[in-house]
Amino acid sequence: MLKNSTISTKITLVLLVFSTTLLLVNSCKKTDRVENPIENAKAWYLNTIDKVQLQSGNGTSQPIDQEIDWMTARSFKGSAGKDIVCAVATMKIGKGQMGGSYMLFIYRSKEGAYTSHIAWNAKKRYFEDHISDNDLMTVYNEGLKVSNDQSKRNRNKNLMSAGCTDWYVVTTYYNSWGDVIGSTSRFLYTSCFSDPNSYPEPDLGGPVDCAGMLAGGAYLSDCGCIGGTTGITACPNTIQLDTSVINNPKINCLLRKLLGLDSNNPNPEFTALLNAFKGKGFDVVFKIGTTKSDSKGETSEDPTNPKKYYIVLNSTKINAESPMSWIKTLLHEAFHANLLRKTYELFGNAAIALWDKKPSDMSFDELMDYTTMKAAASGNPILKVEHHNFMVQNFEIIRDGLKSFSLTNNLNHSQFSDYHFEGLAYEGLHETQYYQQKVIKNIDGSVKMVDFFGTPTAINTVYVTLNSVIQADSIIPCN
Repeated sequence: MLKNSTISTKITLVLLVFSTTLLLVNSCKKTDRVENPIENAKAWYLNTIDKVQLQSGNGTSQPIDQEIDWMTARSFKGSAGKDIVCAVATMKIGKGQMGGSYMLFIYRSKEGAYTSHIAWNAKKRYFEDHISDNDLMTVYNEGLKVSNDQSKRNRNKNLMSAGCTDWYVVTTYYNSWGDVIGSTSRFLYTSCFSDPNSYPEPDLGGPVDCAGMLAGGAYLSDCGCIGGTTGITACPNTIQLDTSVINNPKINCLLRKLLGLDSNNPNPEFTALLNAFKGKGFDVVFKIGTTKSDSKGETSEDPTNPKKYYIVLNSTKINAESPMSWIKTLLHEAFHANLLRKTYELFGNAAIALWDKKPSDMSFDELMDYTTMKAAASGNPILKVEHHNFMVQNFEIIRDGLKSFSLTNNLNHSQFSDYHFEGLAYEGLHETQYYQQKVIKNIDGSVKMVDFFGTPTAINTVYVTLNSVIQADSIIPCN
């Protein structure tokens, strides 16, 4: 009897351990289950949203065929701890794709309730090009602020006499039984038409783009209607002369000659430097102002606009320096602006943010050496070759720019050789590794010698001597 009792007790203990283990396993499975915010948001949206329309302020509406790119959807946490899911959306009316860019945001409160709104931008593929979490958060917050009366604040007062129509994307929500449980409205833009008794089809954001083409893809920008069938890929670069330059006879004269503002014959090398990034909205503003005391000029980007650069000439040196010296400085600073933009293009803002110094804080010497070192350290031979080719190409532009300017404007041009122009062009670059190792030395490291008035002379000495000569002997009618 005791033996059977012992066996029974052992069986009971085994069953108890098994049950406890099974309970723990099941408990762990529940704990380890990770929710997928994108899949949950997608499921909610597909089960709840059944109708999206483009509505006008005149009461008309058109159904929108909405395509959500769930494959590239992203999720992140909002400032209030919300789960936010965003996905690029394509909007079509009939066969025409609506202009501009759209992004769907779905967010869930801490209580678990879902909400959504549509963000819109006039530029095509805008949201594909702005994908950092900070950018997404900004777009998300801006979308929340958009209200239906925004059109009244934004509408151009000069167009109020014309027939104007406000346009909205309206999303309708349904429950599982097919009953309407609510809707949201997102204001897009206002379009105006000359006939006050009529109203236009959408000229921006609708199936007809700003160039009048069905699904053409053109959009309005700061410089007008671009993209699509217009053949304009981006706003052209603009070159601006500050009033400080316009009011200075010497610098204004030199810049107008370089830019061809009076002769319609711009200096080709100077133009090439400034147009090197044409099509990306690259802006350059020339000013006379305060720089470091030992500097003739400095170039920096606008802290609020990475595509806008200021070239500032030292006001205390304007009269002390010769016209040819200022031509070299203007070409040099245009090269600097060009190289700054190229550096950001090669390495990207994220990589440059980790540098000890940002490009705009470096001298010309530092920038050329540092970017060359970074290109080599990256281990990317294409990047390194591209940067070296860029440097060589632009040095030739500076030298040739000086030569072509002198040919057109220097009354003593016939007195100067290529060595004069090279010596002046290399001024300000003589401390760079490139100059020290490649320009004034041979491949084997020996000093490069040239025949200077019948005497073998180090090329660096020739450059320094002739640099002074061309500055002193040039006659430029811009004093």
